[in-house]
Amino acid sequence: AAPAASGAMHKFNAAAFPGDAYFLDTINLENKFYAQHQLEVAKHITPQSGVQAFQLLVAGAVDGYASDTGLLMATHANSSKGKRPVLVGFRNLDSTYGIIGGPDSQWPAADASFEEKMHSLKGKKIGVTAVGAGGDLQLRLALELAGMKPGDVTVLAVGPTAQAIPNIKAKRIDAYVGVQWTATRFISKETGGTILLDFAEASAPDLLRNQAVVAIAVREEMAQQQ
Repeated sequence: AAPAASGAMHKFNAAAFPGDAYFLDTINLENKFYAQHQLEVAKHITPQSGVQAFQLLVAGAVDGYASDTGLLMATHANSSKGKRPVLVGFRNLDSTYGIIGGPDSQWPAADASFEEKMHSLKGKKIGVTAVGAGGDLQLRLALELAGMKPGDVTVLAVGPTAQAIPNIKAKRIDAYVGVQWTATRFISKETGGTILLDFAEASAPDLLRNQAVVAIAVREEMAQQQ
């Protein structure tokens, strides 16, 4: 977008999830891209899940956040008018999710079908950032598309990327739902694991693959003032 017309600066509390999004937001901060739009951002707030980020946004502690689209929609539907998040744009028009399989399990070959890869997770402990967060929602969708039920796996909330690594190494989880492209590959490398599924690959079902999953949201009352 073109820089806004000159005028007074407005304080803006931006949240950035640890991982790919944080790097992009840091570039925005360092290059003063926020200031070009009259937004005064002193530093980024770093929530540990999308659920926590939207709790902060609804409470007024955060003004904007790039999040999972499904989580944004769910939070909008369950929050008060004016305080709820609203969509103002998209950062990424493709899915950034993937599932990392730990090194202590036997996983299907890379060219196996989506259904075979998903069924290999049956009975396993799957880590997500938080219950109800984007990774959890995407896992539930993937299970449904593979003809499975949520109860076919055990979902454990372990936190973002940095927490996934020790949990896989300690065998507390068998696999982890990666939220962002680079973070998924970092977890796989650091744990000696396998990228079992990349939701953006052609072998993934259309409904899973063709999602604009990184939505930019602000609090409704702020959007209405513009």
